Amino acid sequence: VVETMRESLSGLQIIYRQGGFLGVQCLDTDDVCEINKVVPGSAAQKAGLQPGDIIVQVGDVKVNRFRDLQQEINRHIPGDDLEVKLRRGGQIKDVRLQLGKFEDT
Repeated sequence: VVETMRESLSGLQIIYRQGGFLGVQCLDTDDVCEINKVVPGSAAQKAGLQPGDIIVQVGDVKVNRFRDLQQEINRHIPGDDLEVKLRRGGQIKDVRLQLGKFEDT
């Protein structure tokens, strides 16, 4: 479908992403990536992530803001296993999870 649209609408840039879906909404700040909502049924919920958790790293990539998290998640596809490092109540926790698809929630 995307290729057909690109052919019929030449000159229009269409970006189709099939990236994995973590399932969190985070506060939009420049210094932390704090979860303020976890989507029910998402990879984040299944892995036990909670509002108030601060994501500090995904795999080997440091996360300082929500945009960093989005960019790193977009590099992966549904089904990829990831290690997420988060800060909860002053302690660092390592969580393994498997990314889902947006439609799965």
